[in-house]
Amino acid sequence: MNPRLLAALALSVVTLPLLGEEPTITIKKSGVAFPPELASAKIAFIANKTGHKEVYTCNGDGSGLQQLTRDNGISVGPALSADRRKLAYTGYQSGYADIYVIDLASGSRDRVIKFPGTNTGAAFSPDGSQLAFTASKDGNPELYVSSVSGGAARRLTRTPSVESSPTWSPRGDEIIYVSDAGGSPQLYRISAGGGGASRINSGYSYCTEPSWSPDGSKVAFVARSGGFQIAVLDLATGGSKIIAAGQDPAWASDSRHVVFSNGSSLMMIDTLTGAQKTLASGLGQISEPSMSR
Repeated sequence: MNPRLLAALALSVVTLPLLGEEPTITIKKSGVAFPPELASAKIAFIANKTGHKEVYTCNGDGSGLQQLTRDNGISVGPALSADRRKLAYTGYQSGYADIYVIDLASGSRDRVIKFPGTNTGAAFSPDGSQLAFTASKDGNPELYVSSVSGGAARRLTRTPSVESSPTWSPRGDEIIYVSDAGGSPQLYRISAGGGGASRINSGYSYCTEPSWSPDGSKVAFVARSGGFQIAVLDLATGGSKIIAAGQDPAWASDSRHVVFSNGSSLMMIDTLTGAQKTLASGLGQISEPSMSR
């Protein structure tokens, strides 16, 4: 299970194009360039440069770095809506772990999920109208879904175990999440409307932090295999592979590139070639990136 959730319940150069050429982002692996459209995406992540965990944002190529929150406390679990207009995260301004939604255009912030207990791990549905999250309001950390504006929540799971880290299918009809129902954290799949859940055989005995690819074909997750590793599971074949050391994977819109954290660095990797790019560093510990689609 993600330790943060349990506790809370290289080089890049932008090359100028010749007239008529499309710009590319050159990365540290010679002869490899990331698609220019990724630069227009938005990435949110947590960094503790100020001595507190705060939310930062940058563009898909690492440019435009901004510190979004100044809560001087603990901010975790940032999640961007697909249209890049909203960001949800868990903050402790009220003294409890509540979920806030920030309108990125106006900067306004609303405390939308504020049930008694811990509320964390928010994830926007593909159309941006709903949030899936973990809450302990009924005693055990379970999965819920609510409107993005808060209010009543629909409970999806009912187990004695800990459920966390929801990620929506591209169609918004299913959710993959983490549960330790089998004794160690594993990936499970459930209808967004509730009902029975099924375990996903990832090939690893400890897996957390799933991210469903926008094309629906793959899930990136963290496997504990000689340390924390980023793995990719093909949902059609059931095959999985390790692609990098790190945590907190999140897919780019092309379902090929993944952003992730690696200690003090925010990284992007091409899952086909293995080429990596450092997007941000020098901000203390970096964690939990989310990328708009």
